[in-house]
Amino acid sequence: MKYVGFWRRFAAVMLDGFVLMPFAFLPYWLGTGSKTLTIVLYVLFAPVGFLYFIFFHYKWGQTLGKMVCRIRMLTLEFQKITLKQAVLRSSVEAVFAIVVLTTTAIGYCGIPESDFIALGTLELGKVLLTYTMAKFLFWSQTAWVWSEFIVIFFNPKRRALQDFIAGTVLVVVPKGLTHSNPETVANPS
Repeated sequence: MKYVGFWRRFAAVMLDGFVLMPFAFLPYWLGTGSKTLTIVLYVLFAPVGFLYFIFFHYKWGQTLGKMVCRIRMLTLEFQKITLKQAVLRSSVEAVFAIVVLTTTAIGYCGIPESDFIALGTLELGKVLLTYTMAKFLFWSQTAWVWSEFIVIFFNPKRRALQDFIAGTVLVVVPKGLTHSNPETVANPS
């Protein structure tokens, strides 16, 4: 059994980031000209990120990025993970998403409608930072990410903090094996 290290995880996260990036900008693009519509769209699209991870991890043990990088999430007993484990593994990111969503919605409400309409997306983002807890959120998320990296490097199964929370482990799917059966990933013949 080969456990997944930092670089393979990093590549999978980057690929998943590219998959999810359009959802981060859709509220701005679709809601242009209306502060209320932008806020509503932002609230609707905000959960897409952590729901993506929960759904893919529960259904296949892999996100699209993990599929490309041949990574599979399993229980510590090398079985398919449960929905509860998928939710637990994404729980910290969900909390961050809820806090970001809340502070962003509050920030949007603080921007006058005339300024909101006049500003472009980048300028709006800069103004929004003055209305939110952006520095606190940035440093909190940075601390979480660095703690994840540190924990991965210092345990033999390369488990991140979120793996400890959920009771999961990431393993490399050997070349040529199907991604659909956890037993073949855990016990290749």
